[in-house]
Amino acid sequence: MSITSRGIMRTINAAACKMFGFTPDELIGKNVSVLMHGENNEKHDAYMTRYLGTGQSRIIGIGREVLGRRRDGTTFPLDLAITEFSVRGERRFLGLLRDVSERKAHEERQAALAAREAHQRGKTEIAAGVLHDLGNVLSGIGSRLSNSRALVEDVGALDNLRRTLAYLEANREALEQALGAKAQPLIHLMRVIADAAAYRDAQLTSDLDKSLVFVAHAQEVLSTYRRYSGAGSGPTRERLAIDRLLIDAQLMMSDAVRKRGGVIQVHSVRDLPPLVCERAKVMQILLNLLKNALESFDTDAAKGASAPAPSIVITAREEGPMIAVEIADNGPGFTPEVAAHLFEPGFSTKERGSGLGLVGCLRIARSLGGDLTLTSAGPGEGARARLTIPRESP
Repeated sequence: MSITSRGIMRTINAAACKMFGFTPDELIGKNVSVLMHGENNEKHDAYMTRYLGTGQSRIIGIGREVLGRRRDGTTFPLDLAITEFSVRGERRFLGLLRDVSERKAHEERQAALAAREAHQRGKTEIAAGVLHDLGNVLSGIGSRLSNSRALVEDVGALDNLRRTLAYLEANREALEQALGAKAQPLIHLMRVIADAAAYRDAQLTSDLDKSLVFVAHAQEVLSTYRRYSGAGSGPTRERLAIDRLLIDAQLMMSDAVRKRGGVIQVHSVRDLPPLVCERAKVMQILLNLLKNALESFDTDAAKGASAPAPSIVITAREEGPMIAVEIADNGPGFTPEVAAHLFEPGFSTKERGSGLGLVGCLRIARSLGGDLTLTSAGPGEGARARLTIPRESP
């Protein structure tokens, strides 16, 4: 289509008429604003006024995306490019329009698919991490039970000694009378047998008690993970106690932290208001951030005789309509150059990192109406992840 400097349409081809649902006669002589959505119309007029008055171009020769309006009032995305020409000394503008509805729909589908894949990939990584840490717990149980089995076998041998001891005890007086001083070594043997049996009984009981503690912990970890895995159910917004969320995240990472000789603590303000959101999404972010913090101690920068034991502190506080959760560690930290790339797909400071964890976390945080940042005072100064979530997410 061609328009005057006042926005009046002079010519328009059949393809453009079909795109908007008008006939040429309905558009020729009308202002181009009838084809544009309100906000875009105001911006377009402002751009044209500025260009005509100052020569400063915001749209001439520059393609941009606008929102078109059909005859029936529906809107659709358009790519718009405008060039200037003259007819017998009169300034005219040629508008080249392209309906990009299909492209935008495809981009939205791809973005939604990428978000779902990132969410599922994050859940899979979390599951792998939890199950790996749980494997450490189960290995401990296996070790304890192996010791217990050996003790049980020893106890079987001790049963024979106990029967011998009972016989000797029952006939102790007769043996002392018959053997005199020679009975003393036998009495000493009886005491050794009794002490060994008592020790083995106590050790077996202790190992079995410790195994039960391991089993209870494993059950608690699995139960906690199931609460946040979202398996078998769609997205559900719930009222969530923040302290409970943080303590559950601490529990699921505790074995991995303990394995590295470290500690993970939760410090939160009491009486924080509850969150209303999808608990699986929030937990996915928390576990990914905790996993990143812990794995930072495995990098070359964190290794060495003087490297501190891992210490991770989780805090939460209310900030207006938002809840802010911070995860601070005493790890190797990072430079400003690294900070600039942390949320880029494919970037990772870990040897085997995919560079997808933080990207997925940021995407989820923003889908909840929040945000995520990661900062460090520099190498050797640790790092701080800051997650903000509205008290009631969309």
